[in-house]
Amino acid sequence: MPLKGFECKCGKGDFNVAIECVKSGRAKALGCHHSAIMLESMSAAEKRPEMISVTELMQGDWNCHREVWLKKKFDYYEKPESLYRAWHGTQLHKMLACDQTNTIKEMRITKEIRVCEKSYWFCGKFDYYDAANKILADVKTVKEIVEKWLPNEHHVVQLNLYACLAASVGFNVRKLELHYFDNKRSHITEARLWKEEECLDYLYKNLIPLSIAIERQEIPTYKKIRKCDYCSVREKCHEFLEAER
Repeated sequence: MPLKGFECKCGKGDFNVAIECVKSGRAKALGCHHSAIMLESMSAAEKRPEMISVTELMQGDWNCHREVWLKKKFDYYEKPESLYRAWHGTQLHKMLACDQTNTIKEMRITKEIRVCEKSYWFCGKFDYYDAANKILADVKTVKEIVEKWLPNEHHVVQLNLYACLAASVGFNVRKLELHYFDNKRSHITEARLWKEEECLDYLYKNLIPLSIAIERQEIPTYKKIRKCDYCSVREKCHEFLEAER
């Protein structure tokens, strides 16, 4: 199901209700100081695809495909601050895309995996592909660039899944780059390109169990993780958890 609106000090409300609350001044009186311009931009962001996405697959790295399952089944609300980093990154993507030449930008691709005569599908949208140099690149915004911690392993996995998608439609990917940006500078780091069997192994461990759970309407197993405390579907998750006991 889609992201329905925002959750803030004013409570939960549809996008239009929350934006009007800020514009009218009611939100400020309650201690909410979000920008209406930002909220309108967030509300207009690209909606989640119905098909399982690379981002959703990677929730398994945090041991929580349960969140993905709940967000596909029920309407939900997000706190603006939890959307801010992704929104800020999207604005940077838009600025950078305007000045790039001889590259393929932000292309969404779907891919089928066949296992035991059954099809499993996933999709993803890479940032940039340089056909001349056969480089697939992804842009990341971070609070601070600390070179010794780069590349982030989570970002390496994501970029390799994009490379898997790109290869499935004929792109020749020879090199992976992660372009990091903070408020002061940028930094490019190369990521290791997976072998095909590494990508397939990841998909077998994550895509197939999640696909089966969604198809059978069976919620994935609960695992307590740090993210639980600020998850936007934690209330619905706990409802199911109580029913499972």
